[in-house]
Amino acid sequence: MRTYNFEKVREDSYNELEKMKKEMKYINKLNFKIEKEQIYTIETQNKDYSDLYNIYDEEKLYNLRIHKKSIGKFSSKERNEKKLKNLRVLYCEFEECRFENIEFISCIFIGNVFFKCDFENVIFKDCKFYNEKDDINIFKDECKFRDVRFTNSNIEKTKFESMSLKNVYIKESNLNGSIFNKCIMKEVIICDSDLSSIKILRPKHLDISFEDYYLSKFDEHTFIDKVDLKKKDKNEYIDICKVYKDISTKFEANRLSNIGGEYYYIAKLIEKNGLKGIAKLKSMIYWALCGYGERPTYALITSLEIVLVFAILYMITGLNIGGELVNYKSALRGNVDVASINKDFINSLYFSIVTFTTVGYGDITPVGFFSTLLSAIEMLLGVTMVGIWTATLSRKITK
Repeated sequence: MRTYNFEKVREDSYNELEKMKKEMKYINKLNFKIEKEQIYTIETQNKDYSDLYNIYDEEKLYNLRIHKKSIGKFSSKERNEKKLKNLRVLYCEFEECRFENIEFISCIFIGNVFFKCDFENVIFKDCKFYNEKDDINIFKDECKFRDVRFTNSNIEKTKFESMSLKNVYIKESNLNGSIFNKCIMKEVIICDSDLSSIKILRPKHLDISFEDYYLSKFDEHTFIDKVDLKKKDKNEYIDICKVYKDISTKFEANRLSNIGGEYYYIAKLIEKNGLKGIAKLKSMIYWALCGYGERPTYALITSLEIVLVFAILYMITGLNIGGELVNYKSALRGNVDVASINKDFINSLYFSIVTFTTVGYGDITPVGFFSTLLSAIEMLLGVTMVGIWTATLSRKITK
């Protein structure tokens, strides 16, 4: 039976992120040149785009620092995208730039860094964000994606740091090894894409869904961290629970049932936090008995607790042990023989175990109505818990 250690995988993912930061030496070596372009002033929808930066098809931008520029099509009458084809953007730094109403077609982005940039109504079609030298692209420091679409693009090993993504659609694209750290992800839809080795770490908000016609690819290195659950209302718990259940389903579909079970467990824990009253009580019992079917050891621990509790109760209600009566009712009034407690407890524990397992050798018998009632209850609990433990363990082994 393979076990999936969520906390260990999380720690390894954090270490991988720190390693990536240290290995990005090429960023420090870039000798950025300040681009001096003529300034254009236009006004669109009450917004002043005083620094429109023009880019053309098949142009090559190399080793540039572009600061506070607006790139795209800003028309007050129409929202059609400006189309750019075969553009190459290599080792550039964009800071506080706005990309709006633009479609990149068969463009190459290698080794670029985007600081505090806004992308709105932007389409990346057949684009490449990765090369074999691991010269990755970085979007960081409050970058914003709104109404952004990636289609048939290679976004491999791209890093998204402390940014927001809203209404983002990713279709038939490769995100292998990409990292999303401390991101706000709202209405992110993924369709038939490769999410192998993807890492979503410390998400501030997580709202992703899948609209697969075939199947988005997950592997054993795919990791999606737990979302911060502080100050969430009931509806948010329900929404987040659905996200993790969808993730669990995708792992299952990729024949990674063991990992899928872990995300199902996380989903049920989140769901429990959003429940109230009897529904929450039922969920807590289900959790304590078997960890929502994902923790066989919980059933074993609960069984041991039941055995111990009933052993103590038998000492109070009375047992007949080889013709000797064991009854510690008087202990409640302070009259007890301390020397005999250990021996009687061992005998009571023995009786509790054989009753729980429904073996019952008959050498010890309950005395009185309450003791007999307790033994009947324990037998029922024993049959139930043994069945739960066996079923849960078998389920985990088959995974």
